[in-house]
Amino acid sequence: MRLTDVQNEAANFIDGPCLVLAVPGAGKTTMLLERIKILSKFTRPEKILTLTFSRTQALDMKNRYGDNNTSIMTIHAFCYLIIRNYLKKSHRELRLLESDDAYNKYDLLRRIYLNINKKKISREDLMTFFTETSYMKNAMLDGSYLKNIRIKNIEKVYQTYEDFKKSNNYIDFDDMQTLALKLLEENPNLLRSIHRRYQYFQLDEGQDTSLLQFKILKKIVGLNNNLMVVADDDQSIYSFRGAEPDYLLNFKAHYPGARLIIMNENHRSSKNICELAEAF
Repeated sequence: MRLTDVQNEAANFIDGPCLVLAVPGAGKTTMLLERIKILSKFTRPEKILTLTFSRTQALDMKNRYGDNNTSIMTIHAFCYLIIRNYLKKSHRELRLLESDDAYNKYDLLRRIYLNINKKKISREDLMTFFTETSYMKNAMLDGSYLKNIRIKNIEKVYQTYEDFKKSNNYIDFDDMQTLALKLLEENPNLLRSIHRRYQYFQLDEGQDTSLLQFKILKKIVGLNNNLMVVADDDQSIYSFRGAEPDYLLNFKAHYPGARLIIMNENHRSSKNICELAEAF
């Protein structure tokens, strides 16, 4: 596969931390997949973990790479893997509330809100509840954040929702991440097992990664910090979910000695489109 000079520089970066800032159409996925092939010369493919924000991107990368020996998955899927494997050893099981037949989180919240407030929750408040509580968890804020949310008795509704999940062994998508971080912090053996299993880490779509997700990443990369983050710092669209692009601006503070590579050539759009966009 022919790469540009800057793509080659990134693909051939081996050890230590590296931040790649890539404009749209810069060929970041192509570069990451080529880097997996290069890294496979230094370690077994299964010791390379590539994480991305969206399921669509993870499936696209898997299909394009065409080899199941390397791990490509979303951050949520990786967190669920941590939880499932840990609980399996103690013969415990958690059910995912998002997809369970008996309950889904929207019906559950409707029921809780009705019991507490004696009226039905509006669709707007229902969506606001999950947007705001998701932001709170991903930004690692405490429950006092909810005081400013205009939903009747939101703190009581939230606590009832959380208590139900806990007493019935349910988790939702945001719980996957908070629980995964908690397990990594409290179980050194679990963390050591991840350090043994993986040697190189890649994070795609880094501009959409939350503070909570960056904390998980910081834990799992271990002492060698063999981490490459690829991001477009001008293209973060998930701040309402807690995305923390500012973390990228301070990347070298979190990972001293990190290399910065800028991929600023758009290969997707023709010259006239790029010129028009720049003029606009």
